[in-house]
Amino acid sequence: MSGIHIYPAGEKPNVKYYSFPWRSDATCYNFHVPEIMVPDDRIGEMITDPLEVETLVVTADLEDYSFISKMKNLNQLYLYNAYHLENLFAFEKLVKLSQLMIMHGGILCMDSIDSLLVNKKKALDASKKDIRALITYGMEGVYIHADKPEIVFDSWYTWGVPVAEFMVCLANNDPEYESDLQNIEGDFPHSISVTENMFKGGANMRAITVKTNGEYEVTELINGRESIKEIIGGDIEGLTYAGHTDFIMFLNETGKIFGLDTNALASIFSLEFVETTPFIYGDVVICGLDEEGATCGLTDEQVEKFMKILDGID
Repeated sequence: MSGIHIYPAGEKPNVKYYSFPWRSDATCYNFHVPEIMVPDDRIGEMITDPLEVETLVVTADLEDYSFISKMKNLNQLYLYNAYHLENLFAFEKLVKLSQLMIMHGGILCMDSIDSLLVNKKKALDASKKDIRALITYGMEGVYIHADKPEIVFDSWYTWGVPVAEFMVCLANNDPEYESDLQNIEGDFPHSISVTENMFKGGANMRAITVKTNGEYEVTELINGRESIKEIIGGDIEGLTYAGHTDFIMFLNETGKIFGLDTNALASIFSLEFVETTPFIYGDVVICGLDEEGATCGLTDEQVEKFMKILDGID
């Protein structure tokens, strides 16, 4: 699959910096920097096989976005200057779309987001319905920034697919519209910095390891921090869950950047504790937290509870 950046003809494409609106750093970790630069006056000439496109970044102000509808394998779509984009019809059948970001959109109606989620649910139902399919047809993030006050904000589909982040912003000063277009968001995991103070020396700790191949086991960590780094294969990032202060999930901080496999089991496990789930990559370790916020071994009750949740995911 290829990543394409469409830029204004006559200008140099910005290949060093991309801005992201996501609340969770985990979402932009999975962004794939485009390797093919296409001027906006050569789209038809240079994009010969739309099915090969997985990441599309558009910084040009295009008149027509209908060509995107042919990119059936598109996973990431970033439109930075979509002033002429008045509807989202072209995106309704992109069931593999995981990240959708639209800046400065001229959008008048967003019912097509409903249609996209409906089509994603249909694709999920037609699949094997395993946990990997939930990741394939879910949404890591939706961010829509619209400049026109005429935008219609109607009903939204009752989601049957995971949606990690959903935000709609209206760029005007009308309080009536702003109150109607508040951020659409649920409770979600929080990424925290991992410090030495979180680990109590080299004391043994009982934890649960959840692997990308769908296997999981109770693990005895002989040397806290170093044992976790060895299991996840890199620098440690911690995920905590609002309202649940007695455990933490550790994962590889750069797992998405370096293309680790999706940990579908750990992602779906998170849904037991929050309304929306991040897309977790790489093997993870679940440990307990004491009252001071330091890691500790899981209790018998926690092990029983977490194993029951993991056993119930199929």
